[in-house]
Amino acid sequence: MGTLIDFKVYCPSYKRPKIAVAHKLFKKENFCYVVRESEANEYKYLGVEILAIPEGAVTNIADTRNWILDNKTTKYLVMVDDDLKAVRWTVDRQLVDLSVDEIYHVMVNSFMMCEDADIGLWGMNLLEDPMAYSINKPIQFARPILGPFFGILDQELRYDESIPLKEDYDYFLQSLRKYRRCLRFDYLSYYVDHQKLPGGCQEIRTAEKEKEQNRLFQEKWGSKIVRKNHRNKNSINMRVFPPL
Repeated sequence: MGTLIDFKVYCPSYKRPKIAVAHKLFKKENFCYVVRESEANEYKYLGVEILAIPEGAVTNIADTRNWILDNKTTKYLVMVDDDLKAVRWTVDRQLVDLSVDEIYHVMVNSFMMCEDADIGLWGMNLLEDPMAYSINKPIQFARPILGPFFGILDQELRYDESIPLKEDYDYFLQSLRKYRRCLRFDYLSYYVDHQKLPGGCQEIRTAEKEKEQNRLFQEKWGSKIVRKNHRNKNSINMRVFPPL
């Protein structure tokens, strides 16, 4: 059965041709790796579409994401990390991996729901721990949605290229400000492995750069919305409190 929802899964990847795995979760005709032109041949063996970014056109993940938004071939898109290994459904406090067809079904229905409710961004739970899911709140409208799995309907918003290590947090807040709500399915979660793998943002991510990005991010949105993570003094991540 066909669908009237015109979308595609775009996956930015950098220096990971041998360890990128996200394509295994999606239908081949709906998936595309986005890589720098110099690396395109290294990714071709994966057997999916490769979209090559001209050399010199991007310098970080934020402008890479913007390049994707400016060059997409579908009206809507899902943007995922290349180390995405699973999309999971929380059932009876157990995590159940969704199949390729089930993930496709989730994406189609999520875009349809956003169209009906005039929402520009959808995603899922950031935590894969079943205890992080409240069965009384299967859907949230003001909880953070982050880069590993972004469903984008908006045609105008762009990532802030001055904060490439916080670009997903920032895009979420931009979308929330514009539409007054985002759609997050808390009974769904994703599993990624980006803390252990080489390549990607790990090439530039350091504690000092994170601290500087945190400062710029907080200056943009204010200390009432972007705050230090006092629950974990060793964490370099910030906590976001949407102004709703």
